[in-house]
Amino acid sequence: VTGVQTCALPIFSFIAGLYFSIKASAMLELDMRYVDKKHGSASFLDLIGATPESISSNGISIDNKQHQFNLYQEYAKSKIRKYELEKFLSPRSISIFEEDFEYPTQKNEMDRFLASMISSQTKKSIAKIHGYFQDFAYLEAVKVYFEQPKTFALFQRFADPLKWNTLFPSSFNTSCAVHIRLGDFRKSLRASYGILSPSYYLDCMNYVRDRKSQMNFVIYSDEILLAREIYAELDGENVEWYGYNEKQSKITNIDTFWRLASATDLILGNSTFGFWAAALAPNLDSVYYPWPMYRRSNSQGILSLPSTWQTIESKFI
Repeated sequence: VTGVQTCALPIFSFIAGLYFSIKASAMLELDMRYVDKKHGSASFLDLIGATPESISSNGISIDNKQHQFNLYQEYAKSKIRKYELEKFLSPRSISIFEEDFEYPTQKNEMDRFLASMISSQTKKSIAKIHGYFQDFAYLEAVKVYFEQPKTFALFQRFADPLKWNTLFPSSFNTSCAVHIRLGDFRKSLRASYGILSPSYYLDCMNYVRDRKSQMNFVIYSDEILLAREIYAELDGENVEWYGYNEKQSKITNIDTFWRLASATDLILGNSTFGFWAAALAPNLDSVYYPWPMYRRSNSQGILSLPSTWQTIESKFI
């Protein structure tokens, strides 16, 4: 089973691949061409503090070969539905699952696909899964298989101890991390996903202040200089804009991710980057997130979120 992902943070795909491989009693193989496609210099293994050796010790293989799946590439471009794809692949031994994150029962769809692949008269030796898999139901299922009560502990299993300790120090100051997603949301995805307004973040910050009057807020963004201009009204006492100072010019996505995960309280934007940080945070007290997540999209957003996380009405610029 090969997990395939093209988004910037492929943890969803990794977890879905684990779930899929365990259910099928199959080998999970990470296709690094896709997993790392949009990381730039930051690889997926670096993100979770892993090495090829620590991954392989858990029975997962890594494939860096340049396979040529022409039919798959054509399928990805044309968005042919997965059930129709079988006609094009026969008699190949590859079965492809294209997860549609707008469909609200995606895990049930994957289970049906898995059952169909296993029971098929023409046994498939490879199943490629492709998509975002934005459903924490996969995570809950995998935790049961690995007997890990917390997500944080689950990811430690796949990490190299030295790299993990470097990424995640043992102690952090109490703080509320605020994540603002701009970047592609501000440009190509603005019409459908939307940029959250300052009033949304102010509402969330006031909720936190009502509970913890002296809370320190640290604001993170993929465009921190622009964020400080757009969200100037968030500024004030006990508010830091991380990355705004020139001394912090070498900040990486991994650094930001683990700093979010180290916070005691989180105010999330409409981005899966922050949602995974919240899922991994070991000392989390509260999480606030926008609902609906997107302005004009038909997407249901991330599914099966923890009931302890608090929804705040979305407001967009």
